[in-house]
Amino acid sequence: MLDERTPVGVPSSEAHREAGMPTWCSTSSGVGWFVMVAAWALLVGLAIWAVCRLFPAQARPDARTVLEERLASGELDVEQYRELRDALDDRSATGGTR
Repeated sequence: MLDERTPVGVPSSEAHREAGMPTWCSTSSGVGWFVMVAAWALLVGLAIWAVCRLFPAQARPDARTVLEERLASGELDVEQYRELRDALDDRSATGGTR
């Protein structure tokens, strides 16, 4: 009958077993599942690593840079800037402790 025949060029599953070839739609063993999950985890981890290397996080500016930006934007006048700058200089001279 036609139902029992396989298409031309496609070996039957019995032919695969006789030749020692794996069948692709068969159930996998525990080791096969572990290898597949490990491969996917490695692939996702590699993708995340690559994205992090391509787009690094920006470093936070130091206090002196923030102070200069506030002076430039007009948030501080020159007198306030000098007071805060001197306070920062005194703090950095003493090691940054309060």
